[in-house]
Amino acid sequence: MKSLLDVTEVNVSPLTIMRVLKKRGIFPRRAARKLFLSTAHANLRLEFALTFAERPAEFWEHVVFSDEKTFGYSTNIILQCVINNNISHLRSDECGRVFVYRTNGTRFDPNHVQITDRSGRKTVPVWAWFSASGPGDFVRIHGKLTAEKYLAILGDTLLPSLHIRFPGIRVNFIQDKSPIHGANVVKNWFANTPNIELLPWPAKGADMNPIENVWGDMVKDSEFFRPRTDDEVFEKVLSIWEGYRGNHNYWRKLALSMINRLRLVIENEGNWTRY
Repeated sequence: MKSLLDVTEVNVSPLTIMRVLKKRGIFPRRAARKLFLSTAHANLRLEFALTFAERPAEFWEHVVFSDEKTFGYSTNIILQCVINNNISHLRSDECGRVFVYRTNGTRFDPNHVQITDRSGRKTVPVWAWFSASGPGDFVRIHGKLTAEKYLAILGDTLLPSLHIRFPGIRVNFIQDKSPIHGANVVKNWFANTPNIELLPWPAKGADMNPIENVWGDMVKDSEFFRPRTDDEVFEKVLSIWEGYRGNHNYWRKLALSMINRLRLVIENEGNWTRY
């Protein structure tokens, strides 16, 4: 607000400016948070969008969207605000500091204590894929993902599944620009696997990949989950993934959203979209 006054050199109060902006439908909003996007990144995103924007729905029906995701849950994500025996389960950042009306000497009365639970954090990395016809494999990654482990997933899990879902059909495959995906052994595997076409996915393309929306939905559906072990984390997220399996429209809508995603990338000249 101060910079606006400096530029215009108009003697008007900030409140007046805010009232005028409000009348015109302009309200203060939190800025969207995205990773830095260089001109080179934007150009590569735009190039991909221009190349594939005109592809019909039938093309995207034979695209496999894949990604890795680490699901992590802190056991202190739920904080019990206990006041006068009323318990509200909230995010720790939502509960904030609670004020109580009490007499002197009753600070630690059970009815006046805000209870928090703070212990460890449980995380599990996974790899998964889906297509317009539904979800594919959901694989737990033990330890750090390496090129060798990724090759095992591709050869032992992905390839047999694709033969079942797309018999005799060449499919298009999307993976991000992770260094592991770019390892020479991985490149050679795709080069020698004729029924899979690796699409030239650009760096910084998270908003273009609809599997990111699946991850977001899964996080929301386990928002207040409090695991005791890493195994419980995997069992929980696997159950959520499998729970989506019967919603055929969900997966088809995500896959075909590529048409609109690429249109928005073009409209934004390669910059971030609303996805």
